[in-house]
Amino acid sequence: MASNVGMSVNVLSLDEKRVLIRDNAKLTIDALYRAGFEPIPVRIRHCELFGGGIHCSTVDVRRREVIDDYFK
Repeated sequence: MASNVGMSVNVLSLDEKRVLIRDNAKLTIDALYRAGFEPIPVRIRHCELFGGGIHCSTVDVRRREVIDDYFK
């Protein structure tokens, strides 16, 4: 199985309607339009080089907020 299978659903939500999505995810882009979303196709070279998706490539590595424990 290729490492990029399923990467088309790895999107970055900007708000309730707009999502960044890899430009080569044509079927997912079409499905998002039909579902009422506004997909914004982008090409992020690093996603292609390392086989990750947009959301994974933009995850914060340093945060200033207080860490919440959701497992209490």
